[in-house]
Order: sequence, then structure tokens, then C-alpha cells
Amino acid sequence: MGSMDDVRTQPADAAPGVRWIEDVAAFKAMADPIRLAILRQMMAPGSGDGLRHWSVKELAAVLEEPQTKLYRHVKQLEESGLIKVAETRLVSGIVEQRYIAAQSSLEIPRDFLERSATHDEKADLFAAGIDAYRRDLLAAVRSGRVSLNTEALPGASYSRPLLMFGDIRLSPARAGEFRDRLSAVLDEFVGSGERIPSYNGPDGVELGVLIGCYLQDREDPGTSPQQDPPLPET
Repeated sequence: MGSMDDVRTQPADAAPGVRWIEDVAAFKAMADPIRLAILRQMMAPGSGDGLRHWSVKELAAVLEEPQTKLYRHVKQLEESGLIKVAETRLVSGIVEQRYIAAQSSLEIPRDFLERSATHDEKADLFAAGIDAYRRDLLAAVRSGRVSLNTEALPGASYSRPLLMFGDIRLSPARAGEFRDRLSAVLDEFVGSGERIPSYNGPDGVELGVLIGCYLQDREDPGTSPQQDPPLPET
């Protein structure tokens, strides 16, 4: 969905860049896997530097969803201001609207999450993001666009998949180091402060990335896990 700021130059009718989600309506509109998938598709760069115009029919074909199913999702995204009508035209006697994303990147400020979003709403958004990633990965594997073989393509180490599922238990110091090093990698490749522009060269490759790191328990840092009391001697 994007990270920090997006400073790409856009045509006049394209999205202005990053949008900070600070209203509940937009936040709730994002918290659905179908709507999130629509947004991700519409915010992907089109030809040139701008964003593509999409009809509901075109979105349905790419997302492999029934066209009738998408109408209400598109309407809700429009009502929340996340997408907008870019053009209206007559196709075979039927008025067709084509839409464009109202931004090319989305960010949710931490204070908004803490101030305005309930636990259920935050959980719904995170679940929608994970489900959208799962949908993309499954579709890519089934179509053969992604291979989960462990061998990299010749001269392309980035083609080797890197996947991890599960939990790890570390000391507080090592846990802090783990998080800081992940954060440093994100800052280097995604950008912090001023966004690093996307690479648009003909040899560019797209990487599907999902990173999650969160505290499972609520133990006081620096204390050892509570031990079970010893059994009484007999």
C-alpha cells in the first residue's frame, strides 16, 4: 500500500501521492479483503507515471471476482473518498464509469489507531491485509507466476522465496535487535522520510512482501517468565 511519502510526479488527473487515513469512514472502508484488493490494484502504477483508470468489469476480471459482487465495494470506496470517478462513457448503450484511486499510497498514523479505532476495527484491517496477501500469493502460485522451489533462477537470487511462519522466543535484548534490524531494512529499501521512488526500468521485478513482528505476551521486559510453583514434597 506504500510506506512513507510518495514524491513521484503525476499527471494532472492522477493521484496526488500519499494519503493519511485519519477518518473512521475511510478506515472502515479499507478493512475488507475485497476492498483492500481493489485499492491495491488501483494504486499500482499504470502506463507512464500515472495511475490507470478502471471499470468495475476490468477489476472483476483481474481480481477473478463476479462483477456484480464488486459494485457495492467500489461504491463504498468512492463514498469514503479512496477512489473517484475519472470518466463516464457510453458502452453499448450503457453508461460506464471508470475510476481512479484518489491517492497512490496510504498511511495510517499511530495516534489515529490508538485514538479512534476499536480493537475489532484494527483486527479487521490487519486481517484484511493478511487475506489480501494470501489471495495474491495463492493466485500467483496456481498460475505458475510464483514458484516455491528453493532453487533460485540463474543470476537471480531474489527469485528464491523467503517464507517464515511461526513464533520465536528471544531475550528482550535480542528481540529489540531483531525488530531494529528489520526496521533498518525497511528504511533502506522502502524509505523513511522521503520516499524512494519505485524503479520503473524494463528489468524491474516486483517482490511480494508481508512483514509482521509483534509482542505475543505481556510480561514485563527484563523479568523472567513466571514459573509454576513447585509440587509439595510427599
